[in-house]
Amino acid sequence: LSMQIANTENPNATNNTIPLCIFNEKDSPANLRTALGHYASQIEQLQKSTWQGKMIKVYLFGDYEFQTVNYGLSGSAGVRPCLHCHSTKTDMARPNEERPADDKRLRTLATLAEDHGKFAEAGSQLSRAKQYNNVIRACILPVPISHAIIPILHLDLGIFTWMFSALLKDLRELDVKLAATCNANNSDPDKFAKLCGLNEALRSAQLEVDDAATQEQAVHQHLQFAALYLNVQQLPDQGVVQVLHALQQAHDTAAQVLQQHRTRHDKLQQDILALSGSKDFNGPCSSSVEPVLQQHKIERQVYYGGAFIGNHVHTALKPSVVTAISQSHVALVQARCPALLEDALKIAARYQKLMSSYAACRQIFSHCRSVNNDDLERLQAEV
Repeated sequence: LSMQIANTENPNATNNTIPLCIFNEKDSPANLRTALGHYASQIEQLQKSTWQGKMIKVYLFGDYEFQTVNYGLSGSAGVRPCLHCHSTKTDMARPNEERPADDKRLRTLATLAEDHGKFAEAGSQLSRAKQYNNVIRACILPVPISHAIIPILHLDLGIFTWMFSALLKDLRELDVKLAATCNANNSDPDKFAKLCGLNEALRSAQLEVDDAATQEQAVHQHLQFAALYLNVQQLPDQGVVQVLHALQQAHDTAAQVLQQHRTRHDKLQQDILALSGSKDFNGPCSSSVEPVLQQHKIERQVYYGGAFIGNHVHTALKPSVVTAISQSHVALVQARCPALLEDALKIAARYQKLMSSYAACRQIFSHCRSVNNDDLERLQAEV
């Protein structure tokens, strides 16, 4: 956690960034409350203070997961995941005018406290979180939700990476068709299709490993925190043993599941290596995008799941680059297998429209100007 004075010429300068808290652990809800909870009263007092006759305003920055933990929400997977209103995930897919009026109500610190109070009184059962607007913990840092800044950059990178990954998935499926229909590169179509299937399974297995690792780490954190808490509370020894034993069993189970997913991932990687001589595999269509990225100096971050950085997303969403990316495979398919040209053109048109539409949305919110009601209406129309 660090603090910056925002209304300065260079708010992100090193000499304007003041570290307040650093700890070498996962930012789990328990750890964040332990580390940041004692700042709550100071932040509350700061928001009541003045400087040269002006009220001091405190804003909260951070990724969406951190913000949902700070305000006590169950997270982005909850039925009502929005930090700012009560909309459900289903309602978010509907036009604004079709959403129930009750779901448009804005969250405040007061509504969060009320929902959490009801949740606690009802027994704090996570399975019933949606009945209390998915508020399952008390707020940590009492910054008004209207001052919680939406992490636009993170959302921007995530949305574009999702679109790009979906394009690659469709191109890999086209690779399989290409091999089976026209025997691309005089290769064995059955072998080619098997490699593509193994590669897709490997990517799914990696996601399963990541999810299992997150679960194992979360249980481990709860185990550590419970041990500390129960020791401080000085509960009877038998109670301590029972609780810690249950948590230890949960941790052992999570660790076993993680190991199973890792074993499956390693086995798939070995199968791909044995069949192709490489740990990863892409066919001609899915490989056709890479030269376009290189031409425009767009790099994927190898150590961060193939994600992009902000400047590269900005470049990739320029109209000419969108066209080059979405149509990178068309000439190849036309030359090697005209019978699949219609499929190739459908994929190109789909992602040309998808990326162009998102680029239009991005122009509305990705800037330093204030967003007005007209901008919001334009954004809703583009969505």
